[in-house]
Amino acid sequence: MSTIYSIMKNKIIFLRLTIIIVFLLKSVLSESQVGGSSTYDFLNLVTSARTASLGGRIISSSNGDLSSIWQNPALLNGEMNKNIALSYNSLFAGAGYGFAAYAFDKPGFGTWGIGAQYVDYGTFRGADAYGNIQGDFFAKDFALNLSYSRLFDSIVAIGLNIKPAYSIYERYVSMGIAVDIGILYHSHGGNFSAALVLRNMGTQIKKYATTHESLPFEIMLGLSQKLQYAPFRFTLTVQHLETPDLYFDSQLEQETLGSSSIGKTDKLIENVLRHLIAGVEFLPSKTFYISAAYNHQRRKEMMLQDAPGMVGFSFGAGIRTQRFSICYGHSVYHATGGSDHFSILIKLGNLTFKQ
Repeated sequence: MSTIYSIMKNKIIFLRLTIIIVFLLKSVLSESQVGGSSTYDFLNLVTSARTASLGGRIISSSNGDLSSIWQNPALLNGEMNKNIALSYNSLFAGAGYGFAAYAFDKPGFGTWGIGAQYVDYGTFRGADAYGNIQGDFFAKDFALNLSYSRLFDSIVAIGLNIKPAYSIYERYVSMGIAVDIGILYHSHGGNFSAALVLRNMGTQIKKYATTHESLPFEIMLGLSQKLQYAPFRFTLTVQHLETPDLYFDSQLEQETLGSSSIGKTDKLIENVLRHLIAGVEFLPSKTFYISAAYNHQRRKEMMLQDAPGMVGFSFGAGIRTQRFSICYGHSVYHATGGSDHFSILIKLGNLTFKQ
């Protein structure tokens, strides 16, 4: 009877949390925008090498990675107590960005985290319309991350990110605030987990100029399954649920395939695939992992028609010890190369490994 009561209690908790998210979703759907029509897109940059290796989106499994709370605050847990996460990524054309976070657990009150992200686009030479040099200027983005997560009856966690953002491009300055809400469910055995996240809800407080811009709101659903008798974990992430139609007919695709070459069924299948990111992790031990993933939307939007290469694929690996972890991730964005990600996790507390 106690087991049945516990199961019913867990279902009621999860149902209540889902209802709360539905009402929040209704309040923001009217302001949601598709890619290219929002500001502060740097909030979607990958802050973890493991996340990069799994297609750029992973919300249902943390594998002890504190940086994962940028994707889903519900992944924050007591095992991350006194952890420090540091990551850096060198972007194209000399730009780069980094992320740092620290977590601490308060028994009975939940787990808290604080982090910061910055993006440095470099220094530019300014000139007027006639080519007269006006001096140098820079462009930078910053965001703080205040996180909170609490576990309900050992299987359901709810998390919250509050992210004040500050952006400066030459003399144009903007400020805003974004909020993430995440729910995470994991089975008692820990092999299966599911998550739902509403990311970047909020508003632009100070505009760059006269136009008010929306934030890059996104809804994601994630599923992870670790095999009981084999060292593999499979992950499926559904991205951009707020935008049902992700299919885009580029001019090059029309010229190559012809506007009538794609039927309704093929278009439907293509659209569904663009919402999915599939990943797998090989976990031979608690101190080492290898990961790989495929992002179909990235491949279709970034590849060259005559030289697709490995665009859309990503891979990585990580080593963990009792006191620190080092992770590497590589994402292929173009036929000529990709992006390398590095993350370091320093453990100041006494933690145990958990796959």
